[in-house]
Amino acid sequence: MPTLAPYNLSAGLREAHMDALHVAAGKIKNAMEDRDEAIREAYRDGMPASLIAEKVGLSRQRVHQIVSYRAVHRLHGRANLSA
Repeated sequence: MPTLAPYNLSAGLREAHMDALHVAAGKIKNAMEDRDEAIREAYRDGMPASLIAEKVGLSRQRVHQIVSYRAVHRLHGRANLSA
């Protein structure tokens, strides 16, 4: 395992790393939201959860959680439907 360097970056370099991490995290979040919406659409169109799970590398249970998340949270007023 590589040895970690001490955290003594200049303020500018630290800020650049923080910006890059923020951008990367945003891309991951957006990609996961896109994946989840594609899962919901495929399920709504009749694709079996087991086949969806196989194609996206998730468990069937996780696919069911993703499919039911928006409906459950819409009932309780917690879904962010503005996106």
